[in-house]
Amino acid sequence: MITQPRAITAPRPTPAANASRSADSTRPVPTANPSRSADSDRPVPAANPSRSADSARPAPTDSGSNPPTLPQADRDFDRLLTALRVIWRELREIKQLLAEREPPSPPPAPNLRRLLTDYPHFDWQAIGAVVKQRDDDGPALVEWRGNLYTRRTNPKFGAEIWFSRATGRDEDGEVSYERLITFAEPPAVEPLPKRVRDALG
Repeated sequence: MITQPRAITAPRPTPAANASRSADSTRPVPTANPSRSADSDRPVPAANPSRSADSARPAPTDSGSNPPTLPQADRDFDRLLTALRVIWRELREIKQLLAEREPPSPPPAPNLRRLLTDYPHFDWQAIGAVVKQRDDDGPALVEWRGNLYTRRTNPKFGAEIWFSRATGRDEDGEVSYERLITFAEPPAVEPLPKRVRDALG
């Protein structure tokens, strides 16, 4: 008689295996990343320190499109120099206007020279002067172009009479004068040298 084979069935899990699974299920599940939770209390660094430092710096200008600007001190100096030039031109124009409005200064006295013997009967009108005062010796005060000239003498100059007036003080503080005319003895005349007489022939 032929017997049929028995069917083979899988073994059932033992209680020990199920106990191990239940024990593992009661264990605490660790967090996804413990290191991240510890680092979360630390300050977060900037994304890119080099970029934040560079952002405070002025952006460089394009040398091809915009020329570099001068420093502030140079610009202030150029403005001051321009203002001084304008002031100098204005002062020059003001000086020219004042010179045109001021009356021309009188010419200096001619300091004429005449012989001493011409003094008593000298023609004052011939030089445009007018006698304003006389004494026993002759004219003592004359007027020429609005200015008065006084008669003066001094023994250290010899036999001379001149008419002069004070015009102010010089750089040394001394009073300066101008002469209208001087009456004096003729200077001594020396004879001509022989070579000059021979040249005259």
